[in-house]
Amino acid sequence: MLLRRILILVFFLAIFLVEVTVGFNLHLNQVFLQQYQQYAEYEGIIVALTSDKDYFHLLTGLKSGETTKIIPVMLENPATAIEKGDYVKVEGYYIYTLTIWNDPITHVDIPLASVLRNAQVTKLGKGINIEVDKGCGSIYYVGEAIAIQYTTKVDAYFSKVWVKNPKGDIVLYQGPLAVGTYAVKGIIGEPPGSRIFTLEVYVRLDEDFLGYGDSVMLRDECMINAIYGADLTIENVYAVDLAECESGIIKVTVVNSGKGESNPTTVEVYVDSKVVGSAEVPSLEAGSRADVEVEVELPCCILSGNLIVRVDAEDVIPELNEEDNVYALSNAIAIKKPELKIYVEPPKIVEGEFVVVISNVGESEARNIELDIDAPNDFEIIALPQVEEIPPGGEATLRIPFKGKIGEYELVLTVTCNDNCGRSWSTKSTVEIVLRRELPITLTLSQPQVEALHPVLVMGKTLPEAAGLTLTAIYRIEGDEWEEITRIDVGSEGSFYFTFIPPKPGLYEVGVYYPGSSEWSETLVLEKLAVVKIKTFLQIETPGEIVVGKSVLIKGEVKPPREVNGVLKLIGAKGEELRLDFRSSPNGTFLLNATLNAIGKWRVVIVIPEDELHEGATASAEISVFPLR
Repeated sequence: MLLRRILILVFFLAIFLVEVTVGFNLHLNQVFLQQYQQYAEYEGIIVALTSDKDYFHLLTGLKSGETTKIIPVMLENPATAIEKGDYVKVEGYYIYTLTIWNDPITHVDIPLASVLRNAQVTKLGKGINIEVDKGCGSIYYVGEAIAIQYTTKVDAYFSKVWVKNPKGDIVLYQGPLAVGTYAVKGIIGEPPGSRIFTLEVYVRLDEDFLGYGDSVMLRDECMINAIYGADLTIENVYAVDLAECESGIIKVTVVNSGKGESNPTTVEVYVDSKVVGSAEVPSLEAGSRADVEVEVELPCCILSGNLIVRVDAEDVIPELNEEDNVYALSNAIAIKKPELKIYVEPPKIVEGEFVVVISNVGESEARNIELDIDAPNDFEIIALPQVEEIPPGGEATLRIPFKGKIGEYELVLTVTCNDNCGRSWSTKSTVEIVLRRELPITLTLSQPQVEALHPVLVMGKTLPEAAGLTLTAIYRIEGDEWEEITRIDVGSEGSFYFTFIPPKPGLYEVGVYYPGSSEWSETLVLEKLAVVKIKTFLQIETPGEIVVGKSVLIKGEVKPPREVNGVLKLIGAKGEELRLDFRSSPNGTFLLNATLNAIGKWRVVIVIPEDELHEGATASAEISVFPLR
């Protein structure tokens, strides 16, 4: 020890002699009496300090290329706010003196001139630090997630991060550690109890005169406590028949999935961030559940139909997981709104109007209705009519004038409206249309009314440039399916004709159909034709008089001739009646024999009933019956 002091004294004496040489113009006694001082400042990490915090060791040279060493610092005044491991800035003076100083921390004799004296210190942060996301000293629950973050402002050739828990030590990392911030995530496991997270870094020293050797160790700790806790979650929410502007009941199942008992709390229901109902939740033991009914008053004019249900909304219960206290239900509330449907009767020709029907199938009146049609450039919408309102169940029919070119188009129709609350609603529909040249056709019937099975001449006229097109002649009785009559070609002057024989009575539609082509539009032109039953004519021949008891021959003929059933009635003077059913021959004739056994005038009546094609007919005659003389 004596030898060390002698060497130090010789070293500083040499420095002193150099200083005397530099300041040769000073008197020798002035050099000995005056202490020479030099300003210096450093940034570094406090590795040790005295209990009264007026003296500490500072690790400096933390940046790449700098000399890493520990310097002693003597403060002008104690700094109560600093701690071991703090990253600080110091400013002070080296006062050169021959005094030997025993360091109060390592108890090594050092020159007092090597101590930065009259220093001021500014705390800049932590030189090394280990912390957790909820803060050191906080309480975690068994099973809760935890995030550990550790930081160093100095490169370490070796470091170790570990946690001490009731089961022992768990090493999180060990090895070299560069300047930076690092993170580790995990779960608090069994059993409950304290946990101490520790960071140690080992830094090599390029120089040392304080007795640290070739390295120094820095250490930081962070302690937490782990306990069993409750964890309230919403298992299920039952909400039906809910509508705005009405009251209702929501059933909520709350479960304590933690390991600790929960205190009483509340469950709240939110609509548009406003509480619309709440109910008490009793204390729940670990693993138990409670069914809670919440009465809600749902406001009008809500922004959405979504429900948010939250248990322990005021966070009065410390929980393992606060993120699972919320349950969301989408579209749980029926909104009384207009619901618009769009029907488009697409145009087929290149210019004219097409029909758009907007119907309101919702529960609220639609107001300020606007129709927008997004169409290609070659399809021009000339005007869009405005609609002020459509009540529930109502509709508006719009005729949209347009002008286009031959081709295929896609139109996107968007209808927007407001409801009674001023909320905006919209619906969209896409329609594919094909525009072709119009094929105008006029039809003329030779007769507007005919009997069944009688031919009708149908004459038609169209454009001469449509010559050669093949049309399909069609007909139907109103309400029945279409039937094809024939196919006809348009003549060179645009004319055509065909004959139609209606098969039975009825109100007919007779016309022509063209399916369309790349140039001409689909076309259907019809005319009405009334078809009546065929009139039936009936002729009979009888003798004017006969003798009682003799057979009488009755002849007859039905026109148009056909085989048909008929009835013969013989009515006597006293009202007696004979009836005979018969059937005519295919040529329409019939012969009937009858015997009249009473004298007087008899009336002969022949009845032909109507059928599907023919009208009925009746003919009568009188026969005088005389007694035998």
